Amino acid sequence: MQPEVRACVAYIAGRLISKAEHATIYDYSRVQFVSINGAVGEQAVDVYDFSRGCSIRGNFTGSKYSLYHYGKGHFVDLAVQGNAFRGYDFGSGFYFHGNMAGPRVNLCDMQTKSWFDYALWGAPGKAESLPAESDHGVDGGGAAGGDEAGERGDESDAERGGG
Repeated sequence: MQPEVRACVAYIAGRLISKAEHATIYDYSRVQFVSINGAVGEQAVDVYDFSRGCSIRGNFTGSKYSLYHYGKGHFVDLAVQGNAFRGYDFGSGFYFHGNMAGPRVNLCDMQTKSWFDYALWGAPGKAESLPAESDHGVDGGGAAGGDEAGERGDESDAERGGG
């Protein structure tokens, strides 16, 4: 799955699971914020990726969302159950799955057989600190344990015992 598609899928899955509004998702593997916004609801998705200049739209059909990524020109199927999600990327021809805990969205791309970590940010009316780059990598480990402050990077190196 291409990184741009992965970030959009993580954003949409996170919005569906959290049922909260967010204007941005932080991509730890690319060390950047991706500005995505729009309508994410029980029956339809219509969001715009400002970073790529394209829409991602689709409807809920039976047990999954059938989404079309207008920037890449292909469909992505996405099913959400509780805090978990799974789907298929028609562009790469591979499945993916993931979960959400707090603002963190973890996605395992079966094409690369790696976990990718994201964080939803920019909830209206809520000030949030930037996530720490060094605490996460491409192989972020998915649903690894730890306290929320450590996962979000709110501790300083001194507080973690580093120098």
